[in-house]
Amino acid sequence: MPRHFFGPKEKVNTEIYFNVLKTVVVPWMDSQDSAPAHKAKLVQSWLKKNVLNFQHLAPQQPRPELMRLLLVGKLEREVCATHHSNVASLKTSIKSEMDKLDPSEVSMASGRFRRRLEDIIEAEAIE
Repeated sequence: MPRHFFGPKEKVNTEIYFNVLKTVVVPWMDSQDSAPAHKAKLVQSWLKKNVLNFQHLAPQQPRPELMRLLLVGKLEREVCATHHSNVASLKTSIKSEMDKLDPSEVSMASGRFRRRLEDIIEAEAIE
């Protein structure tokens, strides 16, 4: 997914989130959690019409974004290991660490992601 940074002190309300969703996120997602902006009727209605196989996941359901969590966890550890005195420094660090991701780690995370999707399919078959 393309990198997106919100502006300094920008409040992410439904309108802001909806705009980012339409312009940045949609090609890269298939589900959302229960964050307030995610649950807005406008957002939910638009997602159901515009995202193939969209599903809203309850907190206790198996979640497909394990690959993202594995990679984001690593990025967060690396980026936050250094204090950043300004947003530009933080953004530079994020971009630099993303560029350093080892393809084998991404591949491993992808394999785990597939197993997670299989767990979700199995759980849905049981329901």
